Amino acid sequence: MGEGVLTGGHAYHRPQWQATNGPARHAGEHNSGISMARTRRPLIAGNWKMNGLRADGLALAKGVADGVKQAGWNDRDVLVCPPATLVLAVADAVKGSGVQVGGENCHAKPSGAHTGEVAAEMLRDCGATYVIVGHSERRADCGETDAIVRAKAEAAWRAGLVPIVCSAALTAGPRRALAVFSQVVW
Repeated sequence: MGEGVLTGGHAYHRPQWQATNGPARHAGEHNSGISMARTRRPLIAGNWKMNGLRADGLALAKGVADGVKQAGWNDRDVLVCPPATLVLAVADAVKGSGVQVGGENCHAKPSGAHTGEVAAEMLRDCGATYVIVGHSERRADCGETDAIVRAKAEAAWRAGLVPIVCSAALTAGPRRALAVFSQVVW
């Protein structure tokens, strides 16, 4: 499981598995000729919270895409997670740039009478490839539990999204949380 720490911006590390040929590592271990070696590819992600209107969001998304292109990054992934109202427009704005788009939250169910909520399938339909769940403010403001966050992560997988699961360890009271981010990999 990859981890990064929130320090004003978000830095997530996403573990990946790479097939390599190699010998068995332990006596008696079955070797089919392929072993799995764990490699890391950094994922730089930022979510905008409840900030930005369409013009601001598009300008920011285009600025990020231009910056990634100018930097020539090919050793890391970049992800922007705008408010749900901007996911479609931002996905269109960064199409072909290498910048990926994610949602800031999703509901655990694919549809239903959940006023104001967004299903993971809706995010995917708008062009999202990731979704962040378990934000500390959603845990504090909305009473989200680990069980709810897990259900949202499972909803992301169901919809074909990669979930980024936040877990907050409180250090000095509920508003001063040291947030440690982990992508759940099972």
